[in-house]
Amino acid sequence: MKRREFLRGAAIAGGSTALRIGSATAQAPVSANRDSTGKFVERFSAEGRARSGMALGGIGAGYFEIRKDGRFYAWNIANNFPKETGPKFLLPDDEREDRMEANLFFEVRYQVQGESPRMKLLQLSDGLYEGAEMGIAYSLPWMKTIREIEYSARFPLATLVFRDPEMPFSLKLEAWSSFIPHDVKNSALPLIFFDFEAESTCAKPVNVTLLMTARNFTGYADEERFYTTVIDRDSKGLTISMSSGGMDRKASSWGEIALGVSSPNSSFYAGWGHRHPYYEQVLRRSTLPNLDDTNGRESIGNFVPDWLPDTTGRNRVDQQTGVRKMHDDDLFSTIACTFKLQASGENAKSAFQYAWNFPNLYNEVIDGVGGDRIEGHFYSNFFSSAAAVIAYGSKYHRSLKQSTMEFLNNFFASDGEVALLEQANSQLNTFFTSGRLTRDGSFGVLEGLSKSYSWGPIATIDVMLYGTAPIIALFPELQKATMRCHALVQLPSGEIEHGLRKDFLRGEDSTTGVSHRIDLPGQFAIMVMRDFFWTNDMSYLRELFPAAQRAVEYVLRDRSAGNGAMPVTQGIETSYDNFPMTGFASYLLSQWICALESVAAGAAALDDTPTSARYLALAGKTRETMETKLWNGSYYKLYAADQKEPATSNGDGCLTDQLVGQWAARCSGLSPILQEERIGLALKSILTRSYHAGFGLQNCSFRTGEQLSDVDRDIWNDQANTCWSGVELAFASLLMFEGLYEEGVMVARTVDTRYRENGLYWNHQEYGGHYFRPMSAWSLVNAMLGFSINCDRMTFDPKVPQLDLQLFFATPTGTAFYRRSGKTVQLRCLTGQLAFREVWLGGVGPKIATIEGRQIETNTSRQGGLQSFSFATQQKISSGQTVTFS
Repeated sequence: MKRREFLRGAAIAGGSTALRIGSATAQAPVSANRDSTGKFVERFSAEGRARSGMALGGIGAGYFEIRKDGRFYAWNIANNFPKETGPKFLLPDDEREDRMEANLFFEVRYQVQGESPRMKLLQLSDGLYEGAEMGIAYSLPWMKTIREIEYSARFPLATLVFRDPEMPFSLKLEAWSSFIPHDVKNSALPLIFFDFEAESTCAKPVNVTLLMTARNFTGYADEERFYTTVIDRDSKGLTISMSSGGMDRKASSWGEIALGVSSPNSSFYAGWGHRHPYYEQVLRRSTLPNLDDTNGRESIGNFVPDWLPDTTGRNRVDQQTGVRKMHDDDLFSTIACTFKLQASGENAKSAFQYAWNFPNLYNEVIDGVGGDRIEGHFYSNFFSSAAAVIAYGSKYHRSLKQSTMEFLNNFFASDGEVALLEQANSQLNTFFTSGRLTRDGSFGVLEGLSKSYSWGPIATIDVMLYGTAPIIALFPELQKATMRCHALVQLPSGEIEHGLRKDFLRGEDSTTGVSHRIDLPGQFAIMVMRDFFWTNDMSYLRELFPAAQRAVEYVLRDRSAGNGAMPVTQGIETSYDNFPMTGFASYLLSQWICALESVAAGAAALDDTPTSARYLALAGKTRETMETKLWNGSYYKLYAADQKEPATSNGDGCLTDQLVGQWAARCSGLSPILQEERIGLALKSILTRSYHAGFGLQNCSFRTGEQLSDVDRDIWNDQANTCWSGVELAFASLLMFEGLYEEGVMVARTVDTRYRENGLYWNHQEYGGHYFRPMSAWSLVNAMLGFSINCDRMTFDPKVPQLDLQLFFATPTGTAFYRRSGKTVQLRCLTGQLAFREVWLGGVGPKIATIEGRQIETNTSRQGGLQSFSFATQQKISSGQTVTFS
């Protein structure tokens, strides 16, 4: 209902309490910002832009962002495009602007004893639409936006401290979602917690009411729907569920939104749509009236307060057809928690929850095919309604928060470089923004995502090589599920599809510029084997090894230009899709050596000795080619043209990713793939030629001493001079793995600074935003510790330059601390369990292994500068237990 229409038909009743606008705490005129001439001067800085924020939601469940202005952005919870396959989530345009602002907001009403009540909107908006009202400076002068917000976030917790000189108490919000490594169910909840704490700064008693308001946008794509509201209240709290009727319950936009508050001192006002009489009642009363105006007097019941206008609510029944239909574009429901702060220093806490259930996630329509199968969400295995999610969250609030905060606190209780830890932590955000997890457990991460577009498919293999580092460590079943989906769509020839559609039964085929890429088969094989090395899952190896072998054989047969040993590229055929590479390319061959040595190890694990020997021989031949044809004395050049192809000067380019195969080998606990002395020289050459302080590490340089390379007029994107943060972060970890710790820190810090300065700390860019590749940042965590897993063997060779230290690490079965004091090393399991049969240690020389004080017999030896402990049988330690080497 439009404002003028409402005012024409509404009988406006007076409130129950006379109000004095103004109080003894009124704010003095602002004068601090006047210059010497008396002019009022305002300043705006880059830091003031709220361009990105931490995601709240769950893996595959959907998300929205909370940014430093206190507002919520990027709504992707209702199966809507761009994240998912439903229609775009749009609200009708009318006299109100930026209506998304009111999808969810918080306010606080307070009244100091003896003074008039006031309200603060706990967000800062650039527009005029605030608190579901246009121009509150005119219409609601007693309500102001909060003066200042202090925002800090470490995934999955955002802390907002609200400050205002008019407000007689401090107010802190912890907005968080459950994220618990190795617990997929509780990391994929369609649920967000908002925990408030207020502390009085006033000598007088203060009545405080915290209010949470949410819009009912369920069924947003169906204009014939009507609103439904259900109230569920008991002695512990209150839940309001909002949905839609009169529409197809199989539509992707059909669903439910629920609000919850865990407090016996709760109240509500459901189904309101206009400032009158809602805001008048909020101001005049410390509790809400506990009524539902969704269907006007029909939903209110027998007791109708005299201040309520005679309306039909947000719905209207057609008198001729008897059909109910929404009448108002807006329906809001508000829940509140009221408490009194008696004196300065007294505090109170309130816990709110926001949940959703949009069960109809369809597969993607491509070329007119698809959109006919509900894949659903993983959370649908456990919940059939949003109210059930609220009930679950309320019941397990304490344990979910404890486990989530335990992971977060343990992660940062490390002697690693804080900026690097924060980079790794911030990239976990992509689990929420871009993860797709369906009811049957199929999983993948979108390549890129922006506000209005879905960039690339799911689980693009060339990007996965970098971005899956945290997935295999924290949620191994999700990583293995993605690889199974890729194996399912592998072509009969053995070729690997570039990515998966938003349909885990279909690959991305026949797409210009990405199909038939020559790097994909080797990358697929590397990841299959890396996942086996990390999980030691023989059943997974038996299942996926044939697909990895088919991929390798496809290259040997069809993409080796007859040499039968290694890939030969004919132009733009890799992840660097603006880099023509002709013949033997360092980017390809380094990966190919790692792929062959990995599948050779897989064949050996399956007792196929002849196949293992064959692949090792081919790896040796590829290594020889790379050393003889690509090494120029300083680095491995971009490519060496085959004799049949014309050579060009671009072949001498110095690609940052020339040793990506060595990085992949380190991640899998394999031996160096090339001469170690040359690896070190190449890394230093890359830094000298391509790293620029205050700018970053560019992808490729072609001439020494020149920062910028020429850009060909016929390419669509300059990739040589740009910085791909996913590559930079992986390269930084490789530097550390290879003993160049300070250099690795330098590169990673530059990435961190660049994105903070651009206001995009939570949204790295490449082919779209929330890009998948920068999840490679997790490799920094492993590299600082020199940590890798290869089946039953764990290796620790710390690179942080201090003797006594503590570093966090994660395996597919648990999380732990590595602790070193003098010549003693301890591995303390924090959650889950650690399983191992061998432990290799660098930097110390212990002789004895004990588990919980009990000495365990081992065989010890030196392995390439590392101390090796071999146990007779596999050892396991659980949460709270320690293995000590002394």
